[in-house]
Parts: sequence; C-alpha cells; structure tokens
Amino acid sequence: MLALAAGHIDAKPTYGRDDEKNLEFIGFLTFLDRPKEGVSETLSELADLGVSVKVITGDNALVSAAVFGFVPLPAALVVAIAAIATLYVVATELLKASFYRNRMLTS
Repeated sequence: MLALAAGHIDAKPTYGRDDEKNLEFIGFLTFLDRPKEGVSETLSELADLGVSVKVITGDNALVSAAVFGFVPLPAALVVAIAAIATLYVVATELLKASFYRNRMLTS
C-alpha cells in the first residue's frame, strides 16, 4: 500500500525529505497479488506425493496471513513464516549490538 500526495516542488538536481512538506493527501494505492489459479490443487498433489512445502517470505505476519488466506496452508506454516521474519529482525539487531560492542572493546 502506498499513500499518495501531491504538491508543487521546484525542479532541482536532487530531492530529500525536506521536500516532502505542504503536500495534499490524495489517497492510497493498493496492490493485490493473488496466488496463481490451481495452486491449491498443486499443493494437494505435492502433499499426496509426500512433498512438504515451505514458504519463506519477507512480508510481515499480517501480509503473509492475508496472502495465504487464499491458499489452504496449515495455520502453523503461516505462524512459522512470521516467526522467521521476527527471528531475522532480532538476529540482525543482536549482530549489530555485538559488532559495536566488540568495536568499542578493541578501540
């Protein structure tokens, strides 16, 4: 989803956040990227063959749940996707903290 706004901005070589002032809100632009037709049948066929499907996405938990609401996947899988995203964020923050702590100790 994107929020759209309009206003007059003088032409210049580069633009920054300071240029985003005195704009008029126009509305929201939304996107819907539904799964392809037949994906439910394909997943069922794979399950019958003993293939376990895993989905990894960069979307947040709400977006993932909405997308997978169109496809009959186990609820635990959607939760697992959200957990992976959360773990990534936590791990990234821990790595940053460790890097800065080690940098301070060796300086």
